[in-house]
Amino acid sequence: MTSFYNQDYSRQLLAYGENGQSLLRKAKVLIVGINGIGEQIAKYLILGGVEVVTIFDPTIVTAFDFSDMVFVQQASLENGDPRDKAVLNGLQGLNERAKVTIADIDCHGISDMKSMVPALLAFVSNNASDLTHVVLAGQDNSVRSSLGTLCHDLSLPITMAQSDGLMGRIFNDFGAIFTILDKDGEAEYTPEQFISSITTVMDEQGSLKLEVTVEQTDHDESITMLFRPKCPVELRSTNSDLRKGEVISASEKTITIRVIPDEMVLDDKNDDYWQRFAGGELRRAKIVQDIHFHSYDQYQSLPLNDDTSRSLLSGIKQRHGKDGELRLQLLQWLYR
Repeated sequence: MTSFYNQDYSRQLLAYGENGQSLLRKAKVLIVGINGIGEQIAKYLILGGVEVVTIFDPTIVTAFDFSDMVFVQQASLENGDPRDKAVLNGLQGLNERAKVTIADIDCHGISDMKSMVPALLAFVSNNASDLTHVVLAGQDNSVRSSLGTLCHDLSLPITMAQSDGLMGRIFNDFGAIFTILDKDGEAEYTPEQFISSITTVMDEQGSLKLEVTVEQTDHDESITMLFRPKCPVELRSTNSDLRKGEVISASEKTITIRVIPDEMVLDDKNDDYWQRFAGGELRRAKIVQDIHFHSYDQYQSLPLNDDTSRSLLSGIKQRHGKDGELRLQLLQWLYR
């Protein structure tokens, strides 16, 4: 990262580290629903360093929007602009590095979000490879259901946020299988595996890969379980040189590793350099963990499984009788 970039995001770099800030910068986010909460989400993502943000909300600006939106101007109300157009310039002005655009969806004069769901789903499907995350702010349950199902099927992470007075809720679906590479920031080393041989391979992009054959030491887990894809690893040579990499794949004895470039080492493409690591050690630096997310529809069908929530809801129903039914439904909705 450049010195200017480091200066602008110095506090975030201390919190997230260079890798975390780099992931934030490379994110490509679609925000659907530019209401009060949607506008704030867009604002903080742009200020935080996300450089590609696409917004979509065909809802026509009304006087009510002035109560919770910062970037809506009187001219947008008078011109009958949709919300996404009304806030575009204001959001773009927050960060000159960011590229803020309106989703290329032909609304044909339709300003109702529910009526635009088919066109929205088509846009997300066609552009899924260019998106890293979708945010849905507010919106009707049918919109949440349709977009949530599509994103789950595409393994495209989605966050749904909604604010209701003093209450609010957030739903996250990062895919059927979401891999956590670093759950706590701590090193969690496995016993060393001794390297029998090592072969260098250059891929089509010019990145260096290593084919590492190991002699498995005593361990309860197999090589394929210890060294799963994306797992961070460290290699130590017989001369105590230390290099870091990421697992691409693993078989019974051979592990394919993508080498993390090191500006201090100029011999990455020199096979003789890597032969120093034969006879050295390989170990896993982090424990990779998978989390399984439900889709929005799957989550909605789940029963409440929190004893405290069930007890509270039951007590409200008994205390308020028939009037408690509505309160019960409201709280069940909020507890989800």
